[in-house]
This record gives sequence, structure tokens and C-alpha cells, in this order.
Amino acid sequence: MADKSPSSGYLFVLVLFAFVFVLMLPLVGMMLVDTMVVKREAKAQMEKTEKLRKQIEDERKKDDGKAGGQVGLN
Repeated sequence: MADKSPSSGYLFVLVLFAFVFVLMLPLVGMMLVDTMVVKREAKAQMEKTEKLRKQIEDERKKDDGKAGGQVGLN
């Protein structure tokens, strides 16, 4: 007989899906971990940027207070 039985075809597909799943699971896990790391780094950079922005604003306010009415006389 040249024809394979239908159950052997289903078994082949099942083994193929299991093989692909075993290969893809670690890749998906690594992508998830990498995404979480990038999010954390982006959040840290945003906090640093916000801190520097507030520091610059505070320095400007302090400089404006010292200059008083002399702003723009250069």
C-alpha cells in the first residue's frame, strides 16, 4: 500500500507542532524579558530627565530672583 494511514499524518503534524512549540517558547520568553528590561530602562531615563528638568527650572527661578528688575538689560 502506498497510502499512509490518516492517524500517521495526524501524528506527524502533532510532533511538528510540539517541536515548533518547544523552539518558540524560549524565544517568546526572551522577548518578554527583554521588553520588560527596556521598559524599566526607559522609565529610569524618564525619571532622570524629569529630575534634570526640575533642577533647571529651580536654577532659573533662583537666577530670576537674584536679577530682579535687570532682566533684558544686556
